[in-house]
Amino acid sequence: MTFTLCKERRQYGELIKPMPSRFLEELPYDDVEWEEKKKPQTQEERMAKGQAAIANLRAMLKNSIESRSNPAFSLWLQRFLR
Repeated sequence: MTFTLCKERRQYGELIKPMPSRFLEELPYDDVEWEEKKKPQTQEERMAKGQAAIANLRAMLKNSIESRSNPAFSLWLQRFLR
């Protein structure tokens, strides 16, 4: 599960800084992963993560091609995925 919190937002034209929910403080500390406390990713780590995500999408599309019966669509998608 993911919770988000903005640093600033506008409400009725006024800039406000919202406070985190009290609920977050009640969660067990070891079960919460705070973004501000995470080690920053290097450029190489971000690139590797992005390339893995694209490879995963291509694999899902390839599996989708194999399950379709339209040969023209399958050929187009295979060319697109190269």
